[in-house]
Amino acid sequence: SIRISSDKTSYTAGETAHLTLGLYDEAEKIIDHSRIVDYTVTLDGAWYAGWGQYGDDPSRELILSTAGTYVITGSFAGDDTYEPSSKAITITAITRTHTITVRVEGSGPIAGASVYFDGAYVGLTDSAGSITITDVSAGSHTIEARKDGYSPDSATISVPETTSVTLTLTRLVYTVTVTVTGSQIAGASIYLDGGYVGSTDAAGTLAITEVTAGSHTIEARKSGYESDSATISVPETTSVTLTLTPIAPPTYTVSVHVEGSAPIAGARVYIDGTFV
Repeated sequence: SIRISSDKTSYTAGETAHLTLGLYDEAEKIIDHSRIVDYTVTLDGAWYAGWGQYGDDPSRELILSTAGTYVITGSFAGDDTYEPSSKAITITAITRTHTITVRVEGSGPIAGASVYFDGAYVGLTDSAGSITITDVSAGSHTIEARKDGYSPDSATISVPETTSVTLTLTRLVYTVTVTVTGSQIAGASIYLDGGYVGSTDAAGTLAITEVTAGSHTIEARKSGYESDSATISVPETTSVTLTLTPIAPPTYTVSVHVEGSAPIAGARVYIDGTFV
């Protein structure tokens, strides 16, 4: 008769089932290879695999590539010595899912980072810089975190061996060069988003380092001059020129009365040596 058995009846999709099968005589001895048994495997009723039992080795491996119900059937047509025989067994493969915890950090937890699982967006990190991904199948997966103003980070993990991963985002910073022009350009005070960052040198320039990506306002001030400012987007713009215009001094009207023993007409009047 035909014998078919498996090392277990329930598997995880992707596992290999180890089968023992063959045609045995009444003395429980496997019948020699001259008697051929045809074996077929169906997955959820559709043909999946098939082979013939030609030798005396009763072992066989069957890869259960997807979840479903597998039926292994052996058929012997019979011959002059042995009667026809058939046997079937059923085994199942299921998809087991797992949960992955992703933590995104820089100098501390980073909230609002976009997380991608195998290229597909799955959500944003919370205030603790974490997100949980559910219903993850076993195998190799790539997880990536992105956020504006940071360099992205990714990792490839094997599930279920690894079920948590920490990704590190590095803040992108740039240097912005400020040039101040006008009749007096050295010593102008420079402000970045309202905060003082330094004064221009003799050439009227100042390099501001560690500027993050995004919109920033840069202002130049100096006593006696009209201030100037500009709003730029970093890193699209990393240099800016500001112009300080001298403030014109106020003017006044002065009345001069010239007299001797009486008012004197026609006297010449000078201010700071200049005839007026």
